[in-house]
Amino acid sequence: MYMEALIGRSFPVDRKVVVDDGFVGYFPVATRLNDGSIIAVLRGGSGHISADGRLVMVKSWDGGETWSKPKTVIDTPEDDRGPPALGQSSNGDLIMAFSVMSGFRKGYTGHVGTPDYKFRNYLVDVWVPELSDTKSYYVISTDGGSSWSDFKPLEIPGLSIAPYGKIVELSDKTLLMNVYGAKGNLPTSDQHSSYVIRSRDGGKTWGEPSLIAEGFNETALLVVDGDVIIAALRADPPVEAIFISISEDGGYTWSEPKQVTGKLEHPADLIQLSDGSIFLVYGYRKVPFGVRGMISRDRGKSWINAQIVLAFEGRNQDCGYPTVVRTDDGKIIVLYYLVGSMLECDMKLRCVALRFEERLLLDRIVF
Repeated sequence: MYMEALIGRSFPVDRKVVVDDGFVGYFPVATRLNDGSIIAVLRGGSGHISADGRLVMVKSWDGGETWSKPKTVIDTPEDDRGPPALGQSSNGDLIMAFSVMSGFRKGYTGHVGTPDYKFRNYLVDVWVPELSDTKSYYVISTDGGSSWSDFKPLEIPGLSIAPYGKIVELSDKTLLMNVYGAKGNLPTSDQHSSYVIRSRDGGKTWGEPSLIAEGFNETALLVVDGDVIIAALRADPPVEAIFISISEDGGYTWSEPKQVTGKLEHPADLIQLSDGSIFLVYGYRKVPFGVRGMISRDRGKSWINAQIVLAFEGRNQDCGYPTVVRTDDGKIIVLYYLVGSMLECDMKLRCVALRFEERLLLDRIVF
């Protein structure tokens, strides 16, 4: 147990290490299943871009107190990318979407005179951006993630896309997934557009893209009041902040995005609290590196001008990507990753879960 600050006030936060083997933990996306358990899908591999990239799943049956060992669920010969899109339909099926990036060639990265020149005959997987391509797929599990269907392509004609975040469901059972895309080569593009795509058959097929906004990429979705959707969009460089956009017609049209965080405060996730408030969590990728949050009392239209400091243990910008869920008994669980911790005094990749009581959060916010 350790204490974190809330604008000069503090409340207890229980910190649990989910994975710390040094090779798994990037970009967690968590969702709470219909049976009350929590699953999270993480990226494993030797870096953000690597031919050994894969997706692994962890699960908690006790509200985030303990977690299963990582289980590999996607592992192709190419770079299987996280964060994925993840969600469960009301019929119980679990849907996961992800992208696979090619463009790796065997090569030697050093040159004459470098300290490792003696290893010049040892070839490694080198990513060549100009030769890369990104394709996206989705899979379905009918047994809570124990097994998965064959890959099915996820496409928007004319765009190279990647999925992101929680898959959400409207009152009419339509599922919505965020994808962001670019014309041409997604991995090398710095100009993106964010969309929602739809499934009307429980996740079996996807289509009907609707543009949220141009100039944005990874976008978290939250449904409130049945059909109102709040989107937390990550802005492309050089802005690199979180903007909020709201749809009141099932995702077909969206309000003008409004900036709510500063530069390098991204990406984000959202949940609705028991009193109807919206809790936004986001990566804080500047000193002190970690995770912060903020609250809206009016369905995302405005935000209380107070940053809730949830974690500040990071040693560098390689941290964040928080994902948040709430249990029936009022506990909030926030997962995030970091490469290097001030608490463990190392530079290891790990995924961490923070657990705290919702009432403690609400009691310390002055509305």
